[in-house]
Amino acid sequence: MTHKADREARQLLRRLRRRNPHALLAVMGCSVRRDQASYRTMPEVDELLATEQDLAAFLDRVAGPEEGRGHACVPHFGDRTRAFLKIQEGCNFPCSYCIIPSVRGPSRSVPVEVVVEDFKALLDAGYREVVLTGVNSGEYGKDTGFRGGLAGLVERLLAVPGRYRIRLNSLEPRAVTPGIRTLMRREAALAKHLQIPLQSGSDAVLRAMRRNYRAAFYEEQLRALAEEVPGVGIGADVLVGFPTESTADFDATLALLERSPIAFVHAFTYSPRPGTAAAAMPGIPQREAAERTRRVRVLGERKHLAFAARFVGRPLSALTLAPSPDRGRALTENFLHVALPRPEGPNRFVTVTLRSAGSEGFAAELVEA
Repeated sequence: MTHKADREARQLLRRLRRRNPHALLAVMGCSVRRDQASYRTMPEVDELLATEQDLAAFLDRVAGPEEGRGHACVPHFGDRTRAFLKIQEGCNFPCSYCIIPSVRGPSRSVPVEVVVEDFKALLDAGYREVVLTGVNSGEYGKDTGFRGGLAGLVERLLAVPGRYRIRLNSLEPRAVTPGIRTLMRREAALAKHLQIPLQSGSDAVLRAMRRNYRAAFYEEQLRALAEEVPGVGIGADVLVGFPTESTADFDATLALLERSPIAFVHAFTYSPRPGTAAAAMPGIPQREAAERTRRVRVLGERKHLAFAARFVGRPLSALTLAPSPDRGRALTENFLHVALPRPEGPNRFVTVTLRSAGSEGFAAELVEA
């Protein structure tokens, strides 16, 4: 949660109201739970859903108890090729910069049976890729006693008949277990792609952030994943400009990223969140933090291009997306967005061959459907 995200959320609400003046506009999420007062002053907003109870009551009121509570309402996602399925909410981790535990509460898992039911509903609605999401989805099942954990849940979903692809969204370093790596290597229906938050390559900063791992452990997890799952696309989140981050700390982050098998880097500039321990720490100059973020992003772009270049001339499994007017688009299992020479119908599993990988994008040709 950042100030930028809060601002963009309010801009989106105003835009939605302009485009849909008579719609019922309800708002929920972390920002609402943390700062209800500011949303109550917005004339664009009809309903604030600050808690799960608020949401349940709202669904009962607008859709009726049977529709509202029965998981019969399938969400709509863009071009109906990729859907997002929440399997977990909340977080137990005490990271010093994060407000999420106080606004979303402790980790809570969606029951296995409900996840499977909702997964089947998304497939029946025509989605062919389902992304499993959560605040800290690697903690799945620990609050319910489900012994299989996240790997066990994925195995249950993979037992559902049909042609589809499951993608794991983001896992904390300690959640990248041998079971998860085995499934990614063995199961063609599980995408070879994973986002693993790093935040910092400095142990001193990781301690100040109250992260539950150190840089060497993170690197070992990435090494094991890259060795056991050939071709896997690994992403990393990096929080730049933390209040205690020295020049040496930042250099350690750059060095770790440089030598790692990371293919995607999401860099964010630290912004203090009221109510967190880090908010009371004296920060580094904003200009310096912005310059460090820029350097991480430049390195990330170079790593991304180098990763893509490895696959030029090699076949890749992909899912076609909604085409642009003059060309097709597809997403490979290891998360490369590729352009096809002509429009192709969306929502088809195809084999593509990457022809070029440059700063202007990745061009591929269709081999077979």
